[in-house]
Amino acid sequence: MEISEVVVYLALFLSIALNVLNIDWRNSKTYKNALMIMVVLASGVGLMFLIFGT
Repeated sequence: MEISEVVVYLALFLSIALNVLNIDWRNSKTYKNALMIMVVLASGVGLMFLIFGT
């Protein structure tokens, strides 16, 4: 893995970890928002594999 990939993965992991700690799970819209965030992150990781992949 290149250093740029490691930095991007580390930034994604830290942002996910911090966001999960701040979520109000009693709100019903939280699950919809969490699903949208996961879809955006998955598409971002897929795009990274297209750009950096061998």
